[in-house]
Amino acid sequence: MYGSGDMAKGIDAELNPKTFYGISKMRAEEHVRRLENKVKTTIVRCGNVYGYNRSMRFDAGINKLLFDENFHNKINIHGNGEQHRPFVFIDTVTSVLSNLINPDSVAGTFNLVEHNLSINDIVEVLRELYPEMEMIFINNNMKLRELKVDTSDGNLILDRSDVDLLRKRLAAFKKEFSF
Repeated sequence: MYGSGDMAKGIDAELNPKTFYGISKMRAEEHVRRLENKVKTTIVRCGNVYGYNRSMRFDAGINKLLFDENFHNKINIHGNGEQHRPFVFIDTVTSVLSNLINPDSVAGTFNLVEHNLSINDIVEVLRELYPEMEMIFINNNMKLRELKVDTSDGNLILDRSDVDLLRKRLAAFKKEFSF
């Protein structure tokens, strides 16, 4: 929803969505803001959600990489892998959203991001889980969109770029693939 750029985007950054999905999220925020004077509203801008759940998406970020490696024994990396994205674990999202149901919860607009990771950061952890992993770089000379979310202010969760935590979560996620 922030678009892309070289600088980390804070909660007050101009919104510049590049996809129909991003545009729809921006429009949804506009509709919610029309209610601010009548009811308490909270807008949560989640990073790319990863982790096992019953209705998970396998077309986005970490979930796609883990799925492709587990079932195709290879992953495709578009660009050189240095592009960053903001990520948040599914259990963190559910916990935060559950807490927002409380009548004493905060109102406002917040980012919900735990990690700003490059694709190569994720691949490094996946190589530990899948030592025989094959990687195919596609258009590795092309600079792809970059997005980092500023995790210092206006957030529900601050930066948790702890690689051990990511490794533990991905190892548990890998065990969910039973077929």
